[in-house]
Amino acid sequence: MIRCYNCQKKVPASDVECRYCGRNPWLTDDQDTFAMRGGVLFRYNGEKGEVALPSGIEIIDESAFEDTDISSVTISDGVSVIRAYAFYSCRKLSYAYIPESARKIEKAAFLECPNLRSVHLPVGCEVEDGAFDEGAVLYRY
Repeated sequence: MIRCYNCQKKVPASDVECRYCGRNPWLTDDQDTFAMRGGVLFRYNGEKGEVALPSGIEIIDESAFEDTDISSVTISDGVSVIRAYAFYSCRKLSYAYIPESARKIEKAAFLECPNLRSVHLPVGCEVEDGAFDEGAVLYRY
C-alpha cells in the first residue's frame, strides 16, 4: 500500500489510478513531466529536446528516459546512480552532463544512443562495462 500523493488515502501500490480521487497516486499535478517518488525519477513524460533535471533526484531508474526524443540532458546535482537502460534508445541524444555527485552508471544506461558524442562526467564515477555505445566520447572532470 502507498499513500496517494493527491488525496492522501491509502491505495495498492500497483494502482495507476486512485480509487478515491481518480488521479495517478504516484504523481502530484506538478510532476507530469518528471515522475518521481522518494528521490527516484522513474519516468520522463516531457516533450522537450533539451532537458535539465530538477533538484531532489538521487536515482534515475531503469528505462526512465527510454525511447524519448531528448537531444541533451543536464543531470542535477544530487543524482548518485544512473540505473541500467535509463537512457536506452534515446536516438537523438547528443550531449549529457553528469554531476560530481554521480557515483555509478550501470550497464546499458546509455546504450543505443548512436548520436551521443559528448558526455561530461566526474573522475570518481564508476562506469560499468557497456554503459555507453562505443562512439560516445567521455570527458572526465
